[in-house]
Amino acid sequence: MKKEYPEVEYLSDFFISDITKVIKDNVTIAQHKELVVNDACFEAKGWYILDIASRGDGNIVTTRNASKLSSHITVSNRKSEIQRQDQMNIHVNKPVRGLLSESKAVTWDGCYEIGIYDVRDGAYSKKNVRNGITSWPSDQCVSCVTTDPVKNHIIVGTNRRHVYVFTVQLNYSHMLTLRDVIHGALDITVQRGNLLVCCNRSDKACAVTVEESQSMLMYEFTKPDFFGWDWRPTSVCTDTNEFIYMLWNAAMSCHRGCILVQYSQDGRQLLTTRRVEGNFYRLSTFAENGTEKLLISNMIWGELYTYDLLVT
Repeated sequence: MKKEYPEVEYLSDFFISDITKVIKDNVTIAQHKELVVNDACFEAKGWYILDIASRGDGNIVTTRNASKLSSHITVSNRKSEIQRQDQMNIHVNKPVRGLLSESKAVTWDGCYEIGIYDVRDGAYSKKNVRNGITSWPSDQCVSCVTTDPVKNHIIVGTNRRHVYVFTVQLNYSHMLTLRDVIHGALDITVQRGNLLVCCNRSDKACAVTVEESQSMLMYEFTKPDFFGWDWRPTSVCTDTNEFIYMLWNAAMSCHRGCILVQYSQDGRQLLTTRRVEGNFYRLSTFAENGTEKLLISNMIWGELYTYDLLVT
């Protein structure tokens, strides 16, 4: 990327509206997935997808590794046409996770840094999350990031039980400690005021409170029972009707498996299970012509697929 912006005050123009939504109580995942992006050019270069997010205008934001010292952040449409692409010089990979607005996405680098990327002009601002935090364990690093559009917060998960909350101006707000059933966060998202956590070193996924410094465990998600394999959660998201979706991955002998699971709006019921062939590790939602879909990424082959969400 050609230039960086060390000051982040300009982010104060963020406005995340609190729009009254009509919530539907019956949403099902379509039986079959549809290929929307097949980036053969990225595959030929040996790049693989790190993370995904989607915008309301039908564009998709992805990050891909380019080398040990750089990664690319790309805005493309469902026809695989690149709308914008920028390179970021890094020491570790920089996934993108979550949108603060239609034009700004949050990134993290797997070490100590989070940033804001403007998809319109490529402007990028970053912050070392350790700045302003009095105690940061030496073996702790950033492992995931999400946004809370209701409270205008950026929430940073780590490989330990600590979670840090920042304002959209990247100012540190407070820290919370996850319950001891969680060793660290592999992926997180916010739903109904709770933090949904995919645990990084276990087969658990949980919902915890985020109001107090010591989080309270609300419930654990039902682990899928498929082939008798040891399934572990790798990614979580919600749709506009507040249903919850997770990717679970497992390895058995020389085989790898992935399943897509839908949970009820309160998170206490497993509703639907779909087996997904391939190395799928990340999911998000995707709006196209006013219709919401699930978006999943095949990390190795650079492919993005959608599942229709059928509302009745």
